[in-house]
Amino acid sequence: MYARQTVEFSVKGPVSLILDEEQIALPGCAILDINFTRPSQIGELVFRNYYTAWVSVLVRYDGAATGQKEPGWKVAVMKKMLMPSPHHENGSQDIVSVAATESLLRWRKVLAMRLVLRQPSPEWRVFHVEELNVYGDLPRLAPTTTNSPFEKYDKLLELVRHQTLKALHWTPLPLPTDSSQARGEPASVLPKNTCSAYEITKLPQT
Repeated sequence: MYARQTVEFSVKGPVSLILDEEQIALPGCAILDINFTRPSQIGELVFRNYYTAWVSVLVRYDGAATGQKEPGWKVAVMKKMLMPSPHHENGSQDIVSVAATESLLRWRKVLAMRLVLRQPSPEWRVFHVEELNVYGDLPRLAPTTTNSPFEKYDKLLELVRHQTLKALHWTPLPLPTDSSQARGEPASVLPKNTCSAYEITKLPQT
């Protein structure tokens, strides 16, 4: 285990997105702002989904620190799918990770992040994200264990490959002739180290 570098933040929202011209709430759309206490470098954003179909991530930089003339919101992640189908529950309550490597922009000297949450399905009236965590470092891969089923599967594939190569190069011994049988000579047997095509071991009982 290793200690993650957390980033302090405050949350505002989620609130429904309002169209300025008509002052009408846009259905199936909400925004949530994450404000940082100081310009920060962000490596990963983690949250638990609650019936949000997809999310877009916008960032706002410190204009004085970055020298940007327009320090407004900029699109970092255009559209990250959280639910394969908005009308079904798959992915509706999963833990979601949004890493800085997914962003179109660098997450350095970030003042705030805005999550645009979308759910077009009328089946889920309430949708949001919860259990927010922000880290300054990138996520690391978890160490694999020797009991992993994928490792066992790789070993099985290696065994099949090895036996296949031996089977392709295997040549059967010639059958005994009638003259050798007439002289009473024993039939030829395969040496112990000779491959006999595929070898099946521990066949499951049915």
